[in-house]
Amino acid sequence: MWVFKLGGSLLHNPLLKQWLAIIAEHGRGKAVIVPGGGKFADAVRASQNELRFHDASAHRMALLAMAQVGYMLCDMQPRLIAATSIAAVYTALDHQQTPVWLPFDLLETRPSVEESWRMSSDSLSAWLAREMDAQHLVVVKSAAIEPSASLEALAAVGIVDELFAWNTRGAAFHTRIVTADALWQIGEELRAA
Repeated sequence: MWVFKLGGSLLHNPLLKQWLAIIAEHGRGKAVIVPGGGKFADAVRASQNELRFHDASAHRMALLAMAQVGYMLCDMQPRLIAATSIAAVYTALDHQQTPVWLPFDLLETRPSVEESWRMSSDSLSAWLAREMDAQHLVVVKSAAIEPSASLEALAAVGIVDELFAWNTRGAAFHTRIVTADALWQIGEELRAA
């Protein structure tokens, strides 16, 4: 089982459509996409800074931002299917489909999900990978990544969120943070899995 986190910043990357096509084709029955919130999440951050509403509300709004991007990804690649809960993700996988997780099932408080900006879609992809006993977590970013950088160092420069290292620590799945140009290598691995 593979979990792919596609960052919202990839919406402007010319390789995004190819990532979606490869995951849709070779990930049928074995991969799920977790979308970032992109500009929609940025709008939540800006609104919270201006209007000063609570982190719990901002967290739920950011989940909705992820869902908005998820719907967009499904529209960009019709072979993907929107899954509005973890149960729906399992159903899609059982039917040999490639789901995009719209995290509506997290709108209700869960003790293992911190309702703050410290836990963004990066950590939520790790949370989902742990929940689903995934073997692989691939986080695709637009930013340049130093291959030898630790997760803590990546968090310090804003590549991943503050809790990502904690959410992946001791996990059974293999975690990789890659740039969009890792498409062909990851695609071959997924195809062969």
